[in-house]
Amino acid sequence: MKETKIFFWLLGILIISCQTPHNNSVPPKISHSFQTFIRQFDHDTIFRKQHISDSLTILIKDLDENKTVIKKADSRPELPSFTQMNQGENGYKWEIIYKKDTVLYVQRGIDNGIYITYMFVKKNKDWFLVKIIDESD
Repeated sequence: MKETKIFFWLLGILIISCQTPHNNSVPPKISHSFQTFIRQFDHDTIFRKQHISDSLTILIKDLDENKTVIKKADSRPELPSFTQMNQGENGYKWEIIYKKDTVLYVQRGIDNGIYITYMFVKKNKDWFLVKIIDESD
């Protein structure tokens, strides 16, 4: 009886210790702080206004001239929900690219020519939306 208990106890420890950790493609430090930021950015309009850079740049592809036009944002742009995006929903696919102090949200339209990148940069321990690049056709 005692040997059976010891056997199951050792088996339990062995099973727990042999489990492989889940592979997370997002660097944990960026993930934690940015995910917290983006949830608040999505749900708190005052916080959102405070975290859109005053020097927000919007790059728009001019189809007539076949060039990119740089535009300073006169007003706050209408932004999608970054936390409630589902792949393929509403005709869009999303890709999130994590770099050292930069996170890019790339919005791609499914069969509609939409291709917009939202660039968030960490400045002085705070995240800011600094650039929107619209390369849509």
